[in-house]
Amino acid sequence: MQASDSRALRDLEGLLGEQVPPVASFDFRHFGYREERGRVVDLELQGRELAGLPDSLGELSGLRSLHLNRNRLRSLPAFLSELRGLERLSLGGNALRELPDWVGGLPALRSLNLAGNPLDGLPGGLRNRPGLEELYLSELGLEELPDWIAGLARLRRLVLFGNRLRELPDWVCGLEDLQELTVGGNRLRELPARIGALGRMVELSAYSNQLELLPDSLAALGSLRELALQDNRLRRLPAGIGGLAWLEYLVLNGNELEALPESIVRLRRLKTLRLQANPWGVFPAEQESWLRGLAERGARIRR
Repeated sequence: MQASDSRALRDLEGLLGEQVPPVASFDFRHFGYREERGRVVDLELQGRELAGLPDSLGELSGLRSLHLNRNRLRSLPAFLSELRGLERLSLGGNALRELPDWVGGLPALRSLNLAGNPLDGLPGGLRNRPGLEELYLSELGLEELPDWIAGLARLRRLVLFGNRLRELPDWVCGLEDLQELTVGGNRLRELPARIGALGRMVELSAYSNQLELLPDSLAALGSLRELALQDNRLRRLPAGIGGLAWLEYLVLNGNELEALPESIVRLRRLKTLRLQANPWGVFPAEQESWLRGLAERGARIRR
């Protein structure tokens, strides 16, 4: 191992009072480092009660992934800006009140997790990161989304659960590469009318909001495999929902649904279907036959 990397690990172990183990892959403990060709490339230090970091971490020039979730960090040291190859930076569950501008200047950054920090605001410096692919902004008390997110043209995953959002701006529908959108646990009354424009969407989670109706364009999400809508106030589903040909996971429990659209029997790939806690009437014979067929193919159905 490179001398600078060995020194950084020794300093870190001195701070922690325990050895940082080498690992081939990370498990539920999220603790250790992974090495390639004598360089530390991944470092996971989650839940270690860290209030600071040794300066020598800035010398890990081969580091691609740094996970610092669930520590006690109040600020990010400037020497981390030297990690020019850093692709993933995970800072969830710390005590950060601000994010330094240099984070937006990390040239290789693709994934950023800021969830669960008492941030005073989201820095506009991130608008300069068009290569960002994953952004985790959960549990930040957000009441609206900053419009600079609209410029993240390569964004594939946007996680926003547990905020105070009352609406999603229409520009979200312009994030053409978006594959996963999680907005559960907010105060949304509706989804954008153009949400069907997100043709690469694979997973949409909008559980535990105040949704009453869904836009008809939802049925145009032809790549969708997971749709979580539990614990809302939905009274009907889009008539064309049967067009979601690849859908495997559909969760509708805890709404105000009395009937399913006729087209739903076209959903032949469902593996999970949850319908409980709705005021259902009698399902038509065709839908009962469809439900039996899903069950016979091994689908997990709760009514």
